[in-house]
Amino acid sequence: MNYTFDFAPVFAAWPMLLEGVIGTLRMSSLSMVFGLSLGIVFMMMRMSTGTGNANHCRLLY
Repeated sequence: MNYTFDFAPVFAAWPMLLEGVIGTLRMSSLSMVFGLSLGIVFMMMRMSTGTGNANHCRLLY
């Protein structure tokens, strides 16, 4: 088998690929920040001494 790889279309679409990579990194970092902040809120609700917040958090967890 003799393969010939042609990367010319890939290099021609480089700006579009870079835009996709930037969009993916932006979306993943935003979801990481949102998930981390939501996790911290639920952790604080669960560790609180009040019964109301802890019970609500246990229903969600």
